[in-house]
Amino acid sequence: MSYLSLKNISSKIDDFLLDGIELTIQKNEYFVLLGQSGSGKTKLLESIAGVNYCTGELIFDGTNIINIPSEKRDFGFVYQDFALFPNLSVRENITFSKRYKTIENEKAIFDDLVEFLKLEKTELIPALM
Repeated sequence: MSYLSLKNISSKIDDFLLDGIELTIQKNEYFVLLGQSGSGKTKLLESIAGVNYCTGELIFDGTNIINIPSEKRDFGFVYQDFALFPNLSVRENITFSKRYKTIENEKAIFDDLVEFLKLEKTELIPALM
């Protein structure tokens, strides 16, 4: 069984149309979405995350999540601009999800991530880095 399956996903955002998208990703599969600028990569990711309305079937771990609000889908993505919220510090951006979800070992996870990414000055907002 696939881990994420898109069946006939369609979404119209302004003048841009995603139409009949089909995609299957297996659990633990490394997946890359490639395409030229303006081809709809971000719109597709936003639709999967629930940011944009779409039709079709969006099966995640065996459940059709097409009608589940984005905040209850338990996954997300980060835009190419690394700052989710430019008014928050790097630390606040990284730990933002704790506002909505209990995270065990939060400090250890944060410290590991900062070390892995070789981040410095995590108390600054991105514009000051």
